[in-house]
Amino acid sequence: IGEGATASGGGIPNASGTYSATFLWLDKLGATGRFGGSGLMRQSLFSGTYGLLDPNTFVPRPTYWIAALWKQLIGGATNVLSVGGDDVHNRTQRVYARCGKRAGSYVVFGSSLSTAPTSLRFAAPLGLSASRTDFILTGELGGPDLFLNGKPMTADAATGGAPEFA
Repeated sequence: IGEGATASGGGIPNASGTYSATFLWLDKLGATGRFGGSGLMRQSLFSGTYGLLDPNTFVPRPTYWIAALWKQLIGGATNVLSVGGDDVHNRTQRVYARCGKRAGSYVVFGSSLSTAPTSLRFAAPLGLSASRTDFILTGELGGPDLFLNGKPMTADAATGGAPEFA
C-alpha cells in the first residue's frame, strides 16, 4: 500500500486540484498494480490544494472522479494484466489493464499527453468481447472540471454524490 498526491506540502495552487492532476493520479493508480502494490491511499480528502474535495466548497475535484471511477469499475480486483507494446519510458502515453470488479470484465485505462491521435488495438480475449463501454475523460489543463464523454462530472445529491458509471 502506498500514499500519493500530485505534490507534497499541500500541493501546487492552480495545478494540484485541476484536470492537469488527473494524469498523475491515474498513472499512480495504474503503476501501483503494475509494480505489485495492492492499494493506494490519498493523504487528504479536503485539505490543501491536492485534496479530493475543494476545502471551501466541498465540490469534488477532477481527481475525486478518477477515484470514483476506479472504485466503481475496478474496486478490489487485484489481477493486473499485461499490456503488449507498453514502454515504461514512453512519456506521452501510458496504458494499463486490470480485471474489472464485475466477473468477466476488463478495464483498460491510460492517458495520452500527446496532441496526436492515439489508437489502441485489442487482442483476444479483449478483442472478442461482446460489448464495450468507453469512458472518455477530458478537461482543460489547469481547469477545475472533468468531463465524462463530453458531460461535466458533478455531484448529485440524489445519488449521494457517487454516480453510477457501470
